[in-house]
Amino acid sequence: MQNDRHLIPPLNVIEDRDSVKFVFAVPGADSGNLNVEIDGNVLMVEGRVAEPESSANYLHQELPGGHYKRVTTLPPGLKEERAQAELKNGRLQVSFSKLEPQETEPKTEENFPVKKL
Repeated sequence: MQNDRHLIPPLNVIEDRDSVKFVFAVPGADSGNLNVEIDGNVLMVEGRVAEPESSANYLHQELPGGHYKRVTTLPPGLKEERAQAELKNGRLQVSFSKLEPQETEPKTEENFPVKKL
């Protein structure tokens, strides 16, 4: 019997000075059954993990299998066209470089950087 439930992989979003990284837990996934798509400001990760053996006589079963999907909104200021994905040890990391900050307003006394002496 096929299970039609969708698994939702846990997600961490990590920001540093130059990039934002989305790290998904996808144990059992390999690059052949994994799909990463970016559409505007939306990141979607989708794939399939092998179903546990259905003929086994389980005393306890927690390991999931089946189709998984996670959709998340990207924050502004990322270079979507240069995203990179890496799958390692059951974790998928999708990394984005940040756009260079654009000066949008003239500097005034109120928003001028202050040096502490």
